[in-house]
Amino acid sequence: MAHDPLQMLEEALGRAEQAEPTNPNAAALGTVDLDGRPTIRMVNVRRVESRGPVFLTNRESPKAHHIDAHPYASLCFYWRALGEQVRVDGPVEPLTDAEADAYWSRRRRSHQLGDWASDQSRELDSLETLQARYAEREEAFANRDVPRPPSWGGFRVVPDRVEFWAQGEALLHERVLYEHDGTSWRWRRLRP
Repeated sequence: MAHDPLQMLEEALGRAEQAEPTNPNAAALGTVDLDGRPTIRMVNVRRVESRGPVFLTNRESPKAHHIDAHPYASLCFYWRALGEQVRVDGPVEPLTDAEADAYWSRRRRSHQLGDWASDQSRELDSLETLQARYAEREEAFANRDVPRPPSWGGFRVVPDRVEFWAQGEALLHERVLYEHDGTSWRWRRLRP
Protein backbone atom coordinates (compact mmCIF):
# COMPACT_ATOMS: atom_id res chain seq x y z
CA MET A 1 0.00 0.00 0.00
CA ALA A 2 1.14 3.55 -0.69
CA HIS A 3 1.97 5.76 2.27
CA ASP A 4 0.00 8.77 0.96
CA PRO A 5 -3.76 8.26 0.62
CA LEU A 6 -4.16 11.57 -1.24
CA GLN A 7 -1.81 10.26 -3.93
CA MET A 8 -3.91 7.09 -4.04
CA LEU A 9 -7.06 9.23 -4.40
CA GLU A 10 -5.49 11.11 -7.33
CA GLU A 11 -4.66 7.77 -8.96
CA ALA A 12 -8.25 6.56 -8.42
CA LEU A 13 -9.58 9.77 -9.99
CA GLY A 14 -7.28 9.16 -12.96
CA ARG A 15 -8.72 5.66 -13.41
CA ALA A 16 -12.24 7.07 -13.03
CA GLU A 17 -11.63 9.66 -15.75
CA GLN A 18 -10.87 6.79 -18.13
CA ALA A 19 -13.77 4.56 -17.02
CA GLU A 20 -16.67 6.83 -16.07
CA PRO A 21 -18.73 8.36 -18.87
CA THR A 22 -19.66 11.55 -16.99
CA ASN A 23 -18.51 13.48 -13.95
CA PRO A 24 -15.79 11.25 -12.48
CA ASN A 25 -14.94 14.01 -9.98
CA ALA A 26 -18.45 14.07 -8.46
CA ALA A 27 -18.60 13.29 -4.75
CA ALA A 28 -21.30 13.29 -2.11
CA LEU A 29 -20.51 15.96 0.49
CA GLY A 30 -21.86 15.37 3.97
CA THR A 31 -22.08 18.21 6.47
CA VAL A 32 -24.10 19.03 9.60
CA ASP A 33 -26.74 21.75 9.29
CA LEU A 34 -27.41 24.52 11.79
CA ASP A 35 -29.82 22.27 13.71
CA GLY A 36 -27.26 19.46 14.01
CA ARG A 37 -28.88 17.29 11.32
CA PRO A 38 -26.77 15.56 8.66
CA THR A 39 -27.22 16.80 5.11
CA ILE A 40 -25.72 15.50 1.87
CA ARG A 41 -25.43 16.89 -1.64
CA MET A 42 -23.24 16.26 -4.69
CA VAL A 43 -20.28 18.52 -5.44
CA ASN A 44 -17.53 18.45 -8.04
CA VAL A 45 -14.10 18.07 -6.54
CA ARG A 46 -11.96 20.31 -8.69
CA ARG A 47 -8.59 19.11 -7.54
CA VAL A 48 -6.83 16.95 -4.99
CA GLU A 49 -4.01 19.03 -3.52
CA SER A 50 -1.31 18.05 -1.05
CA ARG A 51 -3.55 19.24 1.82
CA GLY A 52 -6.75 17.68 0.53
CA PRO A 53 -9.59 17.74 -2.01
CA VAL A 54 -11.02 21.11 -3.07
CA PHE A 55 -14.58 21.97 -4.08
CA LEU A 56 -15.97 25.35 -5.10
CA THR A 57 -19.18 27.06 -4.03
CA ASN A 58 -20.93 30.28 -3.20
CA ARG A 59 -19.83 31.29 0.32
CA GLU A 60 -23.43 32.34 1.03
CA SER A 61 -24.84 28.89 0.19
CA PRO A 62 -26.38 26.66 2.85
CA LYS A 63 -23.43 24.26 2.63
CA ALA A 64 -21.02 27.13 3.32
CA HIS A 65 -23.07 28.22 6.35
CA HIS A 66 -23.11 24.61 7.60
CA ILE A 67 -19.33 24.38 7.25
CA ASP A 68 -18.84 27.73 8.97
CA ALA A 69 -20.90 26.47 11.94
CA HIS A 70 -19.46 22.92 11.99
CA PRO A 71 -16.14 22.91 10.09
CA TYR A 72 -15.98 19.16 9.41
CA ALA A 73 -17.17 17.21 6.40
CA SER A 74 -17.16 13.89 4.59
CA LEU A 75 -16.71 13.33 0.88
CA CYS A 76 -17.66 10.06 -0.76
CA PHE A 77 -16.62 9.22 -4.32
CA TYR A 78 -18.21 6.20 -5.99
CA TRP A 79 -17.25 4.91 -9.41
CA ARG A 80 -19.59 2.14 -10.46
CA ALA A 81 -17.57 1.32 -13.59
CA LEU A 82 -14.53 0.64 -11.39
CA GLY A 83 -16.34 -0.94 -8.46
CA GLU A 84 -14.48 1.48 -6.20
CA GLN A 85 -15.36 3.99 -3.50
CA VAL A 86 -13.25 6.45 -1.53
CA ARG A 87 -14.38 8.26 1.64
CA VAL A 88 -12.52 11.33 2.89
CA ASP A 89 -13.31 12.73 6.36
CA GLY A 90 -11.80 15.69 8.17
CA PRO A 91 -11.84 19.34 9.06
CA VAL A 92 -12.69 21.87 6.37
CA GLU A 93 -10.87 25.11 5.65
CA PRO A 94 -11.89 27.92 3.29
CA LEU A 95 -9.71 28.72 0.32
CA THR A 96 -7.77 31.94 0.54
CA ASP A 97 -8.76 34.80 -1.78
CA ALA A 98 -5.64 34.12 -3.85
CA GLU A 99 -6.58 30.44 -4.20
CA ALA A 100 -10.18 31.33 -5.11
CA ASP A 101 -8.91 33.85 -7.70
CA ALA A 102 -6.70 31.17 -9.26
CA TYR A 103 -9.60 28.73 -9.55
CA TRP A 104 -11.91 31.47 -10.84
CA SER A 105 -9.49 32.41 -13.62
CA ARG A 106 -9.62 28.83 -14.95
CA ARG A 107 -13.44 28.63 -15.06
CA ARG A 108 -15.28 28.82 -18.36
CA ARG A 109 -16.69 32.26 -19.02
CA SER A 110 -20.23 30.85 -19.22
CA HIS A 111 -19.80 29.39 -15.71
CA GLN A 112 -18.44 32.68 -14.41
CA LEU A 113 -21.48 34.50 -15.79
CA GLY A 114 -23.76 31.84 -14.35
CA ASP A 115 -22.22 32.35 -10.91
CA TRP A 116 -22.94 36.08 -11.14
CA ALA A 117 -26.51 35.43 -12.32
CA SER A 118 -27.42 32.99 -9.57
CA ASP A 119 -28.07 33.71 -5.93
CA GLN A 120 -27.37 30.08 -5.09
CA SER A 121 -30.17 28.28 -3.21
CA ARG A 122 -32.36 31.38 -2.96
CA GLU A 123 -35.99 31.12 -4.08
CA LEU A 124 -36.54 31.73 -7.79
CA ASP A 125 -39.87 32.73 -9.32
CA SER A 126 -39.09 31.41 -12.81
CA LEU A 127 -36.34 30.09 -15.04
CA GLU A 128 -36.91 33.12 -17.26
CA THR A 129 -35.83 35.40 -14.39
CA LEU A 130 -32.56 33.49 -14.08
CA GLN A 131 -32.01 33.58 -17.84
CA ALA A 132 -32.65 37.34 -17.88
CA ARG A 133 -30.12 37.87 -15.08
CA TYR A 134 -27.58 35.84 -17.05
CA ALA A 135 -28.19 38.02 -20.13
CA GLU A 136 -27.77 41.17 -17.99
CA ARG A 137 -24.43 39.89 -16.64
CA GLU A 138 -23.31 38.90 -20.12
CA GLU A 139 -23.95 42.47 -21.28
CA ALA A 140 -22.41 44.04 -18.16
CA PHE A 141 -19.14 42.11 -18.62
CA ALA A 142 -19.00 42.28 -22.41
CA ASN A 143 -15.48 42.68 -23.82
CA ARG A 144 -13.75 42.27 -20.45
CA ASP A 145 -12.79 39.62 -17.94
CA VAL A 146 -15.49 38.53 -15.53
CA PRO A 147 -14.36 39.37 -11.98
CA ARG A 148 -14.83 36.88 -9.16
CA PRO A 149 -17.94 37.66 -7.09
CA PRO A 150 -17.08 38.43 -3.46
CA SER A 151 -19.24 35.52 -2.29
CA TRP A 152 -17.63 32.94 -4.58
CA GLY A 153 -14.89 30.70 -3.21
CA GLY A 154 -14.29 27.19 -2.09
CA PHE A 155 -13.24 24.79 0.61
CA ARG A 156 -10.62 22.15 1.20
CA VAL A 157 -11.29 19.01 3.20
CA VAL A 158 -8.09 18.34 5.16
CA PRO A 159 -8.41 14.60 5.72
CA ASP A 160 -7.73 12.83 8.96
CA ARG A 161 -9.37 9.63 7.64
CA VAL A 162 -9.43 8.19 4.12
CA GLU A 163 -11.02 4.84 3.35
CA PHE A 164 -10.64 2.93 0.10
CA TRP A 165 -13.20 0.27 -0.85
CA ALA A 166 -12.96 -2.07 -3.83
CA GLN A 167 -15.73 -4.46 -4.79
CA GLY A 168 -14.85 -8.13 -4.48
CA GLU A 169 -16.42 -11.43 -5.43
CA ALA A 170 -18.83 -13.04 -2.94
CA LEU A 171 -18.95 -9.77 -0.99
CA LEU A 172 -15.26 -10.12 -0.09
CA HIS A 173 -14.64 -6.44 -0.63
CA GLU A 174 -11.28 -4.87 0.04
CA ARG A 175 -11.32 -2.05 2.60
CA VAL A 176 -8.27 -0.09 3.66
CA LEU A 177 -8.53 2.73 6.21
CA TYR A 178 -5.88 5.44 6.52
CA GLU A 179 -5.84 7.56 9.68
CA HIS A 180 -3.62 10.55 10.33
CA ASP A 181 -2.18 10.67 13.84
CA GLY A 182 -1.06 14.31 13.65
CA THR A 183 2.33 13.56 12.09
CA SER A 184 1.91 10.67 9.67
CA TRP A 185 -0.56 8.27 8.09
CA ARG A 186 -1.10 4.75 9.34
CA TRP A 187 -3.27 2.21 7.58
CA ARG A 188 -5.06 -1.02 8.33
CA ARG A 189 -7.32 -3.41 6.50
CA LEU A 190 -10.95 -3.69 7.57
CA ARG A 191 -13.34 -6.57 7.18
CA PRO A 192 -15.98 -5.96 4.52
